[in-house]
Order: sequence, then C-alpha cells, then structure tokens
Amino acid sequence: MSRSNQRHLFSGLLILAAIYATPAQASWLAGAFAKIVQSPSYVIVPNVLDNQPRPTEGCDPGPRRHTQAGAGQAPGVRHHGCVQNGRNVVFTVSVPRACETRSCGLIVDQHGASMNAQMQDRGTRLRAYGRDAEHFGAQSPYIVVQPNMTDLSDDASGRLDLESVVGGAYANELPILVGFVRQAIVAWGVDTKRVHFHGFSRGGSTANALHCEASTRDIFASYAVSGAGLGCAPASPTIQINGLADPRVQDADKAVQAFKQQGASSQTIASDPNWQRPKLVFQDMRLDLVGGHEHTRHVLSGLALENVRHSGAYAPTAGHCLPAKGAPSWLVCSATFDMGRKILDFFIQHPKP
Repeated sequence: MSRSNQRHLFSGLLILAAIYATPAQASWLAGAFAKIVQSPSYVIVPNVLDNQPRPTEGCDPGPRRHTQAGAGQAPGVRHHGCVQNGRNVVFTVSVPRACETRSCGLIVDQHGASMNAQMQDRGTRLRAYGRDAEHFGAQSPYIVVQPNMTDLSDDASGRLDLESVVGGAYANELPILVGFVRQAIVAWGVDTKRVHFHGFSRGGSTANALHCEASTRDIFASYAVSGAGLGCAPASPTIQINGLADPRVQDADKAVQAFKQQGASSQTIASDPNWQRPKLVFQDMRLDLVGGHEHTRHVLSGLALENVRHSGAYAPTAGHCLPAKGAPSWLVCSATFDMGRKILDFFIQHPKP
C-alpha cells in the first residue's frame, strides 16, 4: 500500500472513530494514537493531522484589508495564528474587496477531523460564494473564516494535542473560536444580523455545541450542519446536509421527525429523479459516481429546519462527505449540486430579525 493510501486509510479510520466512539473509546483511541506517533514507524500521520498553515498574521483581526488577488480576483486568504490556554489555532480568512468599505456578513466554515481550511473549501467553496454573494441576492458579500484545528503536535506547547483530533466537538478550542469571531465582528465592522456558522462532521458537533448552548447560540443568525444532525430542538434557523450512506443521516432524520411531530409544515424544495442512486458520469476526463439529492423545508412558528439528503459517496467514508459539482477529492464527493450554494442561499434567507 502506498504512503498516500496509508494516510487516507488511517484518516478514514480516524473519522469513523470520531463518528462512533463513546467517551471511553475515545480515551482508548487517544492512548493508541500517542503510542503510534511516539513509535519509530510514525510516517503516515503528519501530512494528515499536522496540517495547519503557518500564520501570516497575529491573532488580532486588524483592519479591514481585503484578500482578493490576481487577474481573476481570486478570493485569496490570510492566516491568523492564535494561542489561548496552551492551544494553537490558525484561522484562514477570506475578505472580499468590497468589505473594506462596506459592512459585510460573516460565515464561519468549520472542517471535520483530518481536514484543514483548504480541504474544507474544496467542498464548500464558500470563499468564492461569499465573494460573489450579491449575485445570489445578498445585501453584501460575506467574509469567510475557516478554522484549522487539526494539529496533533501543537506548536504552542510542543506536546501532543490529542483532544484536537479525537472526540466530538472541538470543545477544547471553542473559547479561541468564539473569541476570534467576536473580535472580528467589531474590527471588520461586520453586520451582526448576518453572522452564520457551518460545521461538517466533527465541525458539525461544534455547530451543535454552539447552537444548543444558550450563551453562544445568538452569536450566529443561522446554522448549517453537515455530516451530522442537529442534536437539540431547533432554536435558530438550521439546514442539515447529509449523505444517505452516512451513519449520521439518522440523527438528521430524527431531528426532522421530531420537528414535524410538533406540527411543522413541510414542502419539497428540490428533488432529482431517482436521487437515491448515484449515476456514473464522465466528467473532468474521468468517470465519477455523481449523487443526486432531495431538499425539503420544515417550518414551525416561523422557524425553519431544512434538510438535504444526497447519494454522493467517497471512499473510505461512504456518504460522510461534502457534496459538490465536479471531481471528488479528500472527503469531497461528486453531486448534482454545490453544498456551498445551498448553505449560502439559506444564510441569505435567514438573517437575524
């Protein structure tokens, strides 16, 4: 097996462990990982678990400087390095040019285990969607903040940071995330009615930690949860996006059923023909399985819970992936839609009153 395939297999097992593990199992896994990385054969982990970019800026968000660059005005990024309570987190930030002089919205786009901000954006494409948001009906573009919270060897302490790669929500790093977002809102003159959060997989658990806790819920006007389901009664507008072959789709379905049992009305927004079965499609000079999707909306007393299910899949994590048009990549599966566009549309439609 090639080293690349070893890394992918190891990361796939890590993600599956994060999905299924109980707290006791997570503790055992943490011990096992510690032994692995301390052994002479530690060669398959660094590129997957130690993948934060080097910071180009300090933790202070600083003035509103755009990141767009190049002839095509690509979104561009800069990397803010933050250390708090011995934790080292780098926030990758994309600021549209228009946001230097206007009050823009802000989207936090949180990745899952084994990923960093760049991998996450290959699936959500929220940097580009945030830059172009006015074309889709937004009042202004969106600044996009994508955390990088996967380092196993923490740069701040020089020790193994097992909590950052094993378990549920990024609870040990939530204070840094909340603190950076609050500072950025003020420093960049962000429209506080248009601040939103998306989390995938373990990042979906982080979205739940924020949404289901009254002290942090209202930082964000609305939420998107993917590779996970909403773990509490909806208190803010929320959209769920999950693959049919993802074990966590059951959690999302339970959230919808509970909402409907309370009397929520339902309607279908989109449904591809035979969407439950992926199709073999020739694209980008290769054959790919392309998943279809169904998108439903459920509303109770003006509060919306939307649900997107798709048949996209990616080895080795099956439907536990970020659906997007085009060729697949790590934890990104081919589909008939871009999840980033679904997320953007939902956020545009659900600012704070």
